[in-house]
Amino acid sequence: MDSGIWNPTQYLKFGGERLRPGFELLARIGDLPPGPIYDLGCGTGEHARAIAARWPAHQVIAIDHSDAMLRQAASAPTPPSLAWRKADIADWASPEPAALIFSNATLHWLGDHAALFPHLMRQLAPGGTLAVQMPVNFREPSHRLIRDLALSAPFRAKLTPLAEPGGPLRDDLVAPRETYYDWLAPLARGGIDLWETDYLTVLSGERPVLEWIRGSILRPALDRLDASERETFLDTLAAQLAKAYPRRPDGTTLFPFRRLFMIARA
Repeated sequence: MDSGIWNPTQYLKFGGERLRPGFELLARIGDLPPGPIYDLGCGTGEHARAIAARWPAHQVIAIDHSDAMLRQAASAPTPPSLAWRKADIADWASPEPAALIFSNATLHWLGDHAALFPHLMRQLAPGGTLAVQMPVNFREPSHRLIRDLALSAPFRAKLTPLAEPGGPLRDDLVAPRETYYDWLAPLARGGIDLWETDYLTVLSGERPVLEWIRGSILRPALDRLDASERETFLDTLAAQLAKAYPRRPDGTTLFPFRRLFMIARA
């Protein structure tokens, strides 16, 4: 999948809001068996450091495909039990049974979840845990407006592939939660927890929703446009987002964002 080039600075403009779901997922994980721990799509490394601090006796391997994200992650002190690795998680497999596979806001970028999630469960040691969080707001205005604009006349030649099957702008990147239960249940002998949370994020500043999505779902589209096209795309999208998410009298903008959480125990 063409997911674009990650920019750690843009991503961390809303670091607290983006990282909060991952920490809430971590808080729901129980005891772990022996074995390595993997953070798939570790980004700038905050969750990996928290994992290493909570389970200091385990080796923690934090994996990402972005050189920029890994450089940012490694720029802070790293405990000896934590290692940063560059890899494509679409082809990843653990060399030995894992105690925990953790992934925050990453797996929606990968296709074929019907095969991916059972594959991840099979990498776990008995009693191990798969813990995943993914956004599920791809049919909300913030994402629908990107797709509609990408398919409009000025941009469709370059951006239509992003909205087709396998593309990062389609609206079915994440399946219904019941579907994940069906995929995981045959391998989750220790049980499954599935839940969704709506976060009402309070944003401020000029074009706040645009700035949020520039660090994630908007990146693949911007990467395909030249400078002039990119400026036109952003200005048009900003005006549409301002109507969909109007600024309130106190100067803030409220941005609802739904996320899916799952914990499955082998």
